[in-house]
Amino acid sequence: MGVVLGVGGRTVCVAGRLAHIDRSRRGRLEINSPLDQWLADLRALPELQFQPVTAGIAELAGSFDEAMPGDPADRIIVATALTLQTKLVTADERLRESPIVVTVW
Repeated sequence: MGVVLGVGGRTVCVAGRLAHIDRSRRGRLEINSPLDQWLADLRALPELQFQPVTAGIAELAGSFDEAMPGDPADRIIVATALTLQTKLVTADERLRESPIVVTVW
């Protein structure tokens, strides 16, 4: 069995937003096709599962103290990883240094 990658709904929202921000200013994400096509291509991958932001995930994200850096979107992404009992794949150094979540990069 291959690896299954879960993608939180908030992650998709953030990706879509970053794709439309001036890339020279942020330099984070470049999507070379229209966002709707990019998302359709992702949904077609059998090893990719989209995960909803549940009330439990939102509650957990809101309960983090200062040990969890980041904005509300980061906190929802971390809470999703914790709820799914999985590692978080991130390049964000602040999240990688957090003792709350196990990360991979």
